[in-house]
Amino acid sequence: ATLPSVESVTPSTAAIGVPFTITGTNFGNYNGSYTRVLIGGTTAPITAWSDTQIKGTIPGIAEDGEKALVVERATADGGLMRSVEFAFSLVPPVATEIIPSTGPIGIPYTLLGYNFGNYMGANTNVLVNGATTQINSWTDTKIQGTIPGAEPGAQTVVVERKTADGGLRHSAPIYFTVAAMAMDSVAPSSGPIGIPF
Repeated sequence: ATLPSVESVTPSTAAIGVPFTITGTNFGNYNGSYTRVLIGGTTAPITAWSDTQIKGTIPGIAEDGEKALVVERATADGGLMRSVEFAFSLVPPVATEIIPSTGPIGIPYTLLGYNFGNYMGANTNVLVNGATTQINSWTDTKIQGTIPGAEPGAQTVVVERKTADGGLRHSAPIYFTVAAMAMDSVAPSSGPIGIPF
């Protein structure tokens, strides 16, 4: 039998939970637990498998860094065919800037960075001081949402990715300053009790 051969992985650098496509040859037919993709020794969830293309998602591997990706095909009698290791880089999301960087709660924000990956509902969040923000749009390099309720002052902002198998990643924090509510003036500035203002 011919060994499976990986020619390319797209993307070859990504965060946990991101969909990937492997192209190559001799992957054979999908056969449950006898056919699998391992990234850093962890089995990846598979969504499609043909002799020349495999689609899946990056599992919740514990640590970032360069990982070996292999395609394995086992046989019922204990045989195992394994592709040559393909280098895959697992990276965290990186937030570089939030615009604006200060403002009241409820203000729309734009968060810039990279490796945010794809939006996955409750498994993808922006947290401000630990509170989930409303997300309006999400791409690999830009997230737009709304600042949630928070105390005045500098608050941490992190991008969070989770996977069904327990994976969890946070970007290094950047900061948004929640402005205190301010009153410029009260008119009239003096008067008897009960006077309207």
